[in-house]
Amino acid sequence: MNMLHGLPNVMRGLFLISLLSLLIVGAQAAGGQHDLQTENLELRAENHELRAEIESLRRARINHEYEDLESDLEADSDATWKKKINWKKARDAAKAAKQAAAKAAAKAAKAAKQAAAKAAAKVAKAAKAAKDALKKKCPNQCLGDCGIPKKVLNRKCKAPKSMLTWIKKTVAYKGREAMSWDILNDRSGDQTYKQRIIGKVSCPCHESGGKKLSEDDALRIILGQVAVVKTPKVSLLDVKKWASKAAVERAREVKTNMKISYSTLLLLRCWKAQCYGSKDGASSDLQLAGGFGGGASC
Repeated sequence: MNMLHGLPNVMRGLFLISLLSLLIVGAQAAGGQHDLQTENLELRAENHELRAEIESLRRARINHEYEDLESDLEADSDATWKKKINWKKARDAAKAAKQAAAKAAAKAAKAAKQAAAKAAAKVAKAAKAAKDALKKKCPNQCLGDCGIPKKVLNRKCKAPKSMLTWIKKTVAYKGREAMSWDILNDRSGDQTYKQRIIGKVSCPCHESGGKKLSEDDALRIILGQVAVVKTPKVSLLDVKKWASKAAVERAREVKTNMKISYSTLLLLRCWKAQCYGSKDGASSDLQLAGGFGGGASC
């Protein structure tokens, strides 16, 4: 300020005016910077508020989505439990129905078994009564059996000579080369010879090729052959009255057994005559004599 005392008044005035202008401009600049800082602070405050609002909206959206998801899960859970409950009810109902069916089946089976037992007992009783009645009715026949005619077996169950002759005719010898016999049924006239054959048997020696056979080996061959001989069935051609079917069947059964027995005897005789013996030289307990059909040799 001491410098101004040496200057002219005009210069002094100009200097003061310039200085004042500079002060005003500086003040204005300082005021403008203050305004910018204030505006910047306001913008920051607004930005913070916007961020807070965005975060609030985001959280609200997440909460809403979570509530919707939770609601869906609860609905699905309810539906699942309902299905489980319904399935359990259905399972229990099926189990109860199965148990009821099993009880009913067991009860029905028991009743059927009891009914069958009663029916069987009744049939057995009737059969016994019929058998007893037959014995009383046919006391002069074999075993009191009315189905066995006297011409087949007598009262003592012995075959008459005429029956033995007839049995021999129905076991037909086929010759030495074949070493076999055909067992025929009782029919004649309405069937061919081939149709009458109910079984075929051959000498055990034929199977061994003439080699020696022990008693056991021969019996095994013989038993196998006679076991498969069939008993002829009875048809309408065999009986005049169907009511006598049972008696005809019984008589045919007895005669077939006689044919099988006679065939067995013939086979044993053939073995005795043709290939009797054993590898160890042991003798047989069988004592067979006489021919075996068709002469002295097969």
